[in-house]
Amino acid sequence: MSSHIVTANEVVDGPVILDVMAVYTNNTAKNNDMAAKLSQFITYANKSYENSNINIKLRLVHHSALPQSEGFSDNLTGPLLKKLKNNEYVAELRAKHGADFVTLVGPSNQYCGLGYLPWGNGKTGKIDVNSKGVAYNWVSLDCTSSYAHELGHNMGLSHSRAQESRGSIFDWGVGHGVNGLFVTTMAYQSAYGNGKWVPRLQYFSNPNVYDCKGLACGVKNSEANSADAAQALNRVATQLAEFMPAAYATSQVNNNKTETTSNKTQTTNRKNTTTNKTQTTTTNTTETKVATRTVVNNKVCKKPEVKGNLIKNPEFSNNQHQYWGASYASQLNVETITKSCGKDQVLKVTNHQYGAGTYTKVTGLEVNKRYDFSVKVKLASSQNTRADTKVLLYIPGQKYVELDSQSVTDREFSQIKAQFTIKPGQAQQSNEAYLFVYIPRSGIPFMLDEAVVKQASHQPTVVKRKTPQVLLSNFESGLQSWHEGFRSKVSLSNLASEGRYGLAITQRPYWYSGAAYDVRGLLSHGQTYKVSANVKVTDTTVGHQYADMRLYYIDDSGHHWVVIKRQSVSAGQWHTINGTIKIMPKGKVRYQKLFLFGPQAGVNFAIDNVQIEQ
Repeated sequence: MSSHIVTANEVVDGPVILDVMAVYTNNTAKNNDMAAKLSQFITYANKSYENSNINIKLRLVHHSALPQSEGFSDNLTGPLLKKLKNNEYVAELRAKHGADFVTLVGPSNQYCGLGYLPWGNGKTGKIDVNSKGVAYNWVSLDCTSSYAHELGHNMGLSHSRAQESRGSIFDWGVGHGVNGLFVTTMAYQSAYGNGKWVPRLQYFSNPNVYDCKGLACGVKNSEANSADAAQALNRVATQLAEFMPAAYATSQVNNNKTETTSNKTQTTNRKNTTTNKTQTTTTNTTETKVATRTVVNNKVCKKPEVKGNLIKNPEFSNNQHQYWGASYASQLNVETITKSCGKDQVLKVTNHQYGAGTYTKVTGLEVNKRYDFSVKVKLASSQNTRADTKVLLYIPGQKYVELDSQSVTDREFSQIKAQFTIKPGQAQQSNEAYLFVYIPRSGIPFMLDEAVVKQASHQPTVVKRKTPQVLLSNFESGLQSWHEGFRSKVSLSNLASEGRYGLAITQRPYWYSGAAYDVRGLLSHGQTYKVSANVKVTDTTVGHQYADMRLYYIDDSGHHWVVIKRQSVSAGQWHTINGTIKIMPKGKVRYQKLFLFGPQAGVNFAIDNVQIEQ
């Protein structure tokens, strides 16, 4: 895991969280309990993923009624899908709440749902970067199973072999059915009914699941009539989660089930589930026998209280682990152990199937303050083993940042130390954060004690921002929806102007091949913005080059390129380029991206700390 950035989904080895939002008209909201209806949609879809061993879980991050001024009719029709995709108000909501997928919900007299298909390459398993722009669908109120069906389309799935369908990424990413018996989520009942009704089961096609009327729910992708939607989704799940940066911490959104989903069949005319497999790993371990003698010690360790500690229950007193949560399926227990000072209570974290981990919420943090973090960790075994322990920080609305990674043993408690600063951003609550402590390898329990977060004695000099920040990309936790522009290759790199990571742009066939970011929904019409980025030409054998920042957008009058800044830069060193932009589009903005490029074709470069401020 050291070769790439660790994401939240990898931290807990749990499902990949996909954030979804829904919109509807005021009349639809008046006539229906939309919170209950959407809970039913989400619950049904998540159960379908769980049944099918699909490593995905939906999280509803927002739903609201559309203003009448946006012109959406109450009854859903085909043309409304394009209107939804191109609507600026919806795009702003999506950007604000970080929704990977957007659904319009309402009554329909035509059919149950409609959704776009993304583009992709089945050989590489890579989704086209523009697929984020078509992650939209609409679903009729009365068609519960169609929500999972239409999202399936947005994720690259098509109907079934009986309907001569092929998935838009993998050919075998389709539904399955058996004549006269059943269909899975993506297949039409009419294609397998022989004129009679057949049930749509709460499963996606998967040849390794045999719960579809006692038969396999799919066909292996090596066979001619292959159907394996589960594998198709598992292979692209993390890419789908990169459609939009997360705007909320997991604990800020409640997806608890509020209704029991009916199994009534519907017809559609038009990051806690992982694959339940036990993996056994054999390692060569050297055992060291240590002669010991038992000393009875009933004295309780008395440790001085750490003043200013923001972590609640850092010592696990009173035999409780209150304020500490378990990362995906881990078990938490407070155990009493004997130390040199006497008996002490520690938190034991166990997970037999996945990487063991725990987290705690830290409140009372202040923006632009530096904090010291420390925790003591010891492996809970007696085999003289060693494993890497990682500590991550998550700030709502910002990114996961790896604070430290340290090798620890089962022979003694090792103290892990790190510093962090809460930076201003789009956080919903900037006074809180979440700290994760985990071991990536499965089946290795550990003990934790003496967790501390307090203000550092030496604080950074703070320059107060006079204007709000719209975008901050420093790549410390991944690509954050940055992607290639005009056939380049973008990847995380150890080249960084600050921090640990930057973005490398390589394999550039043109001077305008670079990096791109979708800013649709982030920029207001008529507002002036400051744009800045750190740029470094990494090919040191070339002379002076140009760094170029531009905005490209499409409105009712056509296509527009706006030069933000074009600047000469020397190779081998970091340069900061700054510029301003003010857009005055005509009509609706349907497409809007920020591009960074400039050096000659074939010349590699890197970027870091891309910012947009009012």
